[in-house]
Amino acid sequence: MEQRKSINYLKAFAIILVVIYHACNLTGVSYQSMTAVRFSYALRTIHVPLFILIAGYLCRRQPIRPFYGKKIRRILVPFLFMSFLKLIMNNVLPVGYGHGSSLLSQLVDAFVCGQLYWFCYCLLIMFAVAPLLWDRKLLKAVLLILLIGINLFLGIREIHLTDWLQLHNVLYYFPYFLLGMLLKELHFSEKFSGVGQKEKGVVRRNRILLCAAAFLTGGISGYLIFYRLVIYFYILDFLFGLSVMALMFLLTSFLSGLSFPFRYLDAVGRYSFQIMLLDPFFHAALYMLLSLFLQEGPFMVVLITVPDLVLSFLVCKGLERVPVLSDLLGLGLVQRN
Repeated sequence: MEQRKSINYLKAFAIILVVIYHACNLTGVSYQSMTAVRFSYALRTIHVPLFILIAGYLCRRQPIRPFYGKKIRRILVPFLFMSFLKLIMNNVLPVGYGHGSSLLSQLVDAFVCGQLYWFCYCLLIMFAVAPLLWDRKLLKAVLLILLIGINLFLGIREIHLTDWLQLHNVLYYFPYFLLGMLLKELHFSEKFSGVGQKEKGVVRRNRILLCAAAFLTGGISGYLIFYRLVIYFYILDFLFGLSVMALMFLLTSFLSGLSFPFRYLDAVGRYSFQIMLLDPFFHAALYMLLSLFLQEGPFMVVLITVPDLVLSFLVCKGLERVPVLSDLLGLGLVQRN
């Protein structure tokens, strides 16, 4: 139960960072100062990679047909439904999400390239190949090293691969998915969740070591990225992101062990995927409303982020009771996960 709560808390923190990141970009705050640029870049190395890593961690061996059926209902159906709605929004409101000039190019962009909800597309491809990697630790480790090397080469050469099938993003984020799978198979969580009297000392020592390693690695990589400006260097992004994720894991492990129920945080984590799907609609509407009487700035970011999360959460709670809409948003599986 503690592990499940910890994962939900992690997903909640990840979606909060996603909404803040989108609000900063939408209001232009991300580009107003060098500090803002660094903050936005730090968010970028953490939020979606954390989601991908958790997805890999939760991906386990199971019967193939139910596995794919679940991913179709949980990811593919919401992707198709929300992409269709977002496509309509792009042609009705001046929200800046459209990437194509004609309707045909927009359809290709949305459903072939997956640009409107690129993270859904990436997850679908990763889950599609995941059964080939189940219980193959060596293959996953070799593939992880290989992909890090490929991303390092692409970054140094400033090569951007095609957006078709989200190939570039799949290559970029797949190492996080593989690392999540490896952590699960290495029983990573059990090393930090012992509850017996005998294990408490070991758990405490391991957490101290993890915390120290995270601070050291994150400090070195963060210094090189944000002060030496060695940006777009994949291995530094990877190490910095993992260091912050490790600290967030320790925080959520601590919170999950408390008797105080962080119910809202837990619920936000359970609905995190749906909140990410709804976020573009709410932050666009809130931005258009607030820009009528407020100047763009950090205060507007807060006024977008908080209502965005609350409204998305309330919509998920409401639509969960409507069978058809619940299935279209993938909410039918939330309570069972």
